Amino acid sequence: MNNIYKYFTSFERIPGVPIVGYPGIVYLGMNTYEVLNNFEKHVKVVKFLVKEIDPDAALPLMDLTVEAEILGASVSFPSNAPPTIDKHLDIEEVKYDKNFRGRIDIYKKTAKLMKSEVKIPVGFYVVGPLTVLAQVLGIKELMLKIFNDENSIKNLLETPTEVVINYAKELLESKVDFIVIADPSSSLISLEHYEKFSKPFIRKLVNSIEVDFVLHTCGRSKHLLKSMVETGVAGISIDENVPLDYAVSQVPENTLVFGNISPSRFVLEKKETLEENIKRMLEPVKNKKNIVASTGCDIPPEAQIESIKSFMKVVKHCRRYNEFLH
Repeated sequence: MNNIYKYFTSFERIPGVPIVGYPGIVYLGMNTYEVLNNFEKHVKVVKFLVKEIDPDAALPLMDLTVEAEILGASVSFPSNAPPTIDKHLDIEEVKYDKNFRGRIDIYKKTAKLMKSEVKIPVGFYVVGPLTVLAQVLGIKELMLKIFNDENSIKNLLETPTEVVINYAKELLESKVDFIVIADPSSSLISLEHYEKFSKPFIRKLVNSIEVDFVLHTCGRSKHLLKSMVETGVAGISIDENVPLDYAVSQVPENTLVFGNISPSRFVLEKKETLEENIKRMLEPVKNKKNIVASTGCDIPPEAQIESIKSFMKVVKHCRRYNEFLH
């Protein structure tokens, strides 16, 4: 489809989509549990952030536990940070009960309401199959199985892949404009293992549904860039440790590259320093039409809204092929 490519390359300036959600919970005095279990409150946070920050596309709060919960993992909700898995499963306990919905119906309503009330393109998250399995088993157990029991992991990956595909199909009923595949665990494996345990299952997901996908691999993904593109996604999203100009040089011009200012800078740096670093990031790539300015990963809950607003302020002054506007 690649409709988002046409959208993001239509700007005369660099477009921007920071990965942000949980600072909105803090600002509005809410907590993670009430927001992620109530679609109206979730969309209230999204609308607040869209109004304040003025991004070029909207995303919900990132949650890496939805599919893992479907497979039986137990989820914990910190007060204003992303949910986590508080109890992993043994490999023989991983089961897909299609009658157990978890929070899927809530998130479908969230996506539908976002599309109704937000006037910019809307994306929504699913989790990459390997990362789902890492959430369910625990990353240490997954790595041990990858090195010692390849066949069982390959077979087991079919289960989270089915979960993710079914979830993505339901999200598409809400008419979301694109889907972001959050796949941080893949950054922990070699290219050889990525080709075996991540790429084929992401490709299966991408080929199963008529929608544009963006593959977000936070962590060290420099060695994976070409294979990430080969999954068939419309865009890749990379973390701070991959130079943005290098990433653009490694992918086709018709693949979007989202990235990649460090989220920690929004907490650790003064606004003026942050703005200079955003300019420094964008300067080498401003002549590339497939760049979308973003953050390397989710902006921490304690980040100030004013600092996040400064991100879009700088981005909107970055004209393609020209100097920064003042």
